[in-house]
Amino acid sequence: MANISPRLDLPYIQPAQAQKHVTHNEALQRLDILTQLVVLEVDAQTPPAAPETGETHALGSAPTGAWAGQAGRLAYWNGSAWIFVAPQQGWRAFDRSSGRAFVHDGTDWKSELSDLNNLDEVGIGSSADATNRLAVASTASLFSHAGAGHQVKINKATAGDTASVLFQSNWTGHAEMGLAGDTAFAIKTSADGTTWSDTLRLDPATQQIEAAPDGTTRFRLSATSLDLDVPITGSAVQSSPMDTTPGRVLGMAAFGLGATDHPDTRQNTGNSPLPSGFYSGNGGSASAATFPHSGCRYTPFLTLNRRISTGSYGIRRVFFNNNIPIVWGSSDSGATWNVPNTLYGTDNLVGIVSESGGTPTGAVIEQGENASGQYIRWADGTQFCTNGDAAITTPAAAFTGTITKIDGDKLWIGRWF
Repeated sequence: MANISPRLDLPYIQPAQAQKHVTHNEALQRLDILTQLVVLEVDAQTPPAAPETGETHALGSAPTGAWAGQAGRLAYWNGSAWIFVAPQQGWRAFDRSSGRAFVHDGTDWKSELSDLNNLDEVGIGSSADATNRLAVASTASLFSHAGAGHQVKINKATAGDTASVLFQSNWTGHAEMGLAGDTAFAIKTSADGTTWSDTLRLDPATQQIEAAPDGTTRFRLSATSLDLDVPITGSAVQSSPMDTTPGRVLGMAAFGLGATDHPDTRQNTGNSPLPSGFYSGNGGSASAATFPHSGCRYTPFLTLNRRISTGSYGIRRVFFNNNIPIVWGSSDSGATWNVPNTLYGTDNLVGIVSESGGTPTGAVIEQGENASGQYIRWADGTQFCTNGDAAITTPAAAFTGTITKIDGDKLWIGRWF
């Protein structure tokens, strides 16, 4: 029969063998080494100066001292000497120094549970594959800090590659965010997982932010401009032409116009005056009985309010009389209209001057002639009359008050009212 066992090299007791206890004890000693194998160190090279009985080391490729020449073997201290055992393929050992389990591959000790570096695939509650090398099936995944903060990094090789996070429903993609095909951060959306559009795009190259909810850019913000291609709505926008809420933006086509309001309506007495603003008229004309000028068109007109005291407001309104803008308003009580003030422009600067009670009501300058000669009149009442080299024979009817004659009767200066 064989002298040793085929796997653990345990010595057999032979027939008629003397000193059988020696062989038996040697076998027990080997079992003590190899059963539930625990080593103090894997890849050990230098024997300890004072080993303890029973300690075992898995030797490395170049052991020294008492271990010299025993590369790759197990070294066991029996209390007086080192015993060396050659490990076989498949043997397992626990390394106390690293706290890891090792298995022998027939040549060297390999970590049975990897150190998690350079793994081919990892599946947690799911099966990983060559594309999804990390697969996690869980209610949630937590990435927490180990210090002040935490970053999740997604890197790509070149600008044309993709580094993104894809959101799916029943394995069909509907949203993706990240760097896809360039270095602009984009949020893409898709209804079917096939056709995609850049809903939001932040481009560091152009320094622009773009939004395209329907595939067409509707919003673009740069360092110098804001472009919008949609109507502006919502609570930050004027709800109606009469909405005077501070801070709100005028809606498109509103032009700041108030509601339709007749210019005869004063509405400015009491504590609820008509707000200042532009108002559209009903296309009619103010009557001469209501305003100093009849035929006054008021589509649109401007109303300005001024609060005098509690329950008392003054208003001013701008109308057009034959294309000439005229301003007049109510008294502080809002009960009557004041004398109008004309706004002068190219339509009424030159024309027929007139006055009422010493207040100009017509044009600024008037020029004309009659049988007595030529004249120039000013809105303040000043008048100049000339007749070339001839004397002005009948100037008195054209003047009021004191008349000044220059160069005989050739130039007369006075007032026309």
